[in-house]
Amino acid sequence: MKIKEQEIHLLRFIKRVALLFFPVLVALFSLSYYAYQNEVSIKQNALSSREKLNVSLEQEAIKKTFNAIVSDLLVLADHNDMGHMLNDPDDDLAVHHFGLTKEFLAFVNHKKVYDQLRLIDQFGQEIIRVEYRDGNATTTPKENLQNKGDRYYFKNTISLNPGSIYVSPFDLNMEHGKIEIPQKPVIRFGVPITNADGEKYGILMLNYLGNDLFHAVESVSSTAEGSVMLINSDGYWLKGLKAEDEWGFMYGDRQGRMLANQYAEAWEKISTTETGQFINSRGMFTYSTIYPLANSKEIEISVGNYYWKLISFVPSKSLFQNANTLKKTITVLITLLAIVWLIICMIIAYEKEKDYLNELAIREKDARIRDIVDTAFDAIITINENGLISSFNKAASNMFGYDESEAIGNSINMIVPSPHKEMHDNYVARYIETREAHIIKKPREVDALKKDGSLFPVELCVGAKELDGKWLFTGILRDITERKKLKTELEKMATTDALTGLYNRGHFNQTFENEFRRSTRYDLPLSLIIMDADHFKSVNDEYGHPAGDAFLIALGKEITRAVREIDIVARYGGEEFVVILPQTGSGDALVLAERIRSGIEKMKIEYDGEEINRTVSIGLVSLKKGESKSTEQLLNLADQALYKAKETGRNKVVKA
Repeated sequence: MKIKEQEIHLLRFIKRVALLFFPVLVALFSLSYYAYQNEVSIKQNALSSREKLNVSLEQEAIKKTFNAIVSDLLVLADHNDMGHMLNDPDDDLAVHHFGLTKEFLAFVNHKKVYDQLRLIDQFGQEIIRVEYRDGNATTTPKENLQNKGDRYYFKNTISLNPGSIYVSPFDLNMEHGKIEIPQKPVIRFGVPITNADGEKYGILMLNYLGNDLFHAVESVSSTAEGSVMLINSDGYWLKGLKAEDEWGFMYGDRQGRMLANQYAEAWEKISTTETGQFINSRGMFTYSTIYPLANSKEIEISVGNYYWKLISFVPSKSLFQNANTLKKTITVLITLLAIVWLIICMIIAYEKEKDYLNELAIREKDARIRDIVDTAFDAIITINENGLISSFNKAASNMFGYDESEAIGNSINMIVPSPHKEMHDNYVARYIETREAHIIKKPREVDALKKDGSLFPVELCVGAKELDGKWLFTGILRDITERKKLKTELEKMATTDALTGLYNRGHFNQTFENEFRRSTRYDLPLSLIIMDADHFKSVNDEYGHPAGDAFLIALGKEITRAVREIDIVARYGGEEFVVILPQTGSGDALVLAERIRSGIEKMKIEYDGEEINRTVSIGLVSLKKGESKSTEQLLNLADQALYKAKETGRNKVVKA
């Protein structure tokens, strides 16, 4: 009888253990599988988003590069010496040829991204050829100039309507019928050149160094997981995973080295859709189609029927590496947890089954909450009613520089700057007493204090809860340093002239309106100076546009140096500058205007070995007490005074 009772007891024990163990084990496997799938999905979605963003940024980099090239080409085509050569046959053509060649050399040396700049006549004969070799621009002697009348890029460009631009396919530069060594990827940009009668003289051709485009794309994607590939419309690599696969269409022994052959399944999707992303057995492909300058609305672009495919490729080995590591970790963890749980079930079944299960459930819940808090991107900090920190998640440690062990048990004032640090405990006490506070459940921006003593802006939201007669305050903080920095930069860009660093015209208009209203409201004097650089066009004509820019920058600095701190200096447009003189009558304004004029007259700037000196003509207007004029009237009067200064000899101040 005793043996039977012992057997029954053992069976009951086994059943109890089984009822506890197996359901939890199944749930554990299900939860682990869900967690694994969820984590893989999150990581894959994050990677997918990053790859799409990188491809978009790379495409934008290419677009900006091409727009800059077209802008350069149009500026060169509109050069003064070019116009003299084409339209003034009685002029000294050799002088204009020399001047144009000099400008071409300076341009290529400055840009450093163009292999060749050529002026070719209507028969294909090179007139001027500037090449960039070993870091310097050089002019090809007349006897070495070639006829390019049979080249495709000349034929395509000369056939265009005036104002149109030709963009060639992306290929390797060839000299005398052979591929240049080392390889030199180029894209050719051409524009027809016409005289004043609309007759074609020839073309202007820029050879852009393709490696610079690759570098621009690589700089955008330097932190991306994927490898960047650029494929032409026939499926050949322009930039590939291996250098020996590139430019297959130009080498007889590489004709089969195409994306279509090595990644046939991927190419079938990529070649038939504009943009997209997919994963196959080879990895993740993210791609977009690039039509050179296809979105230009200002000029007609001729690019033929070709396009490029920009592809970011993450191989399957890299794509699933994290997933495989996570799978192994979860498998080991589940095995260990299953063993531990079996032991626990045995103990619970034998001694304290119900009590222990309740305690275990509580511990698991706390652990899950702790995991959620620790994996949050925002800092989460909990303090008690005495202002002491009771929890400090990983994001808070990263944000403030304190380890969790350094923070817990210490006052929250360790991360609160003055004057709030001295008053914080009173804030807490007052809220507990009155239930009134300005920051509870109300997000706001405040400064926080790092361990190294530096301040940084955060967005703070505080919640309060009473548990068992004790108050608990939870703060969620987000670092908004980059947001604030971006806002400041955008505000500066909106009010600042990009060349001189002075205020721009928009900011001047707003400020002038404000000062005008203040002057009329309080019956205060107000003066306005408007000035224009005399003969500024000659600076661009004689020394080039970069020299003109340097002169305008120096002019802005000289004006700023001459005025007072309360005065507002702005670039009004081109070579025109304006100065608002708050609370300044006509007499004082005239003295200041004369000081500006005199200082600029003495100003000389050095540029490329040349000394540049110009004067300014100044118009001055003042708003007298009790006078009723609008801002438009004051601007017109100042402009009329400026015109009079120019008409009567320049380099003078004329008061309206």
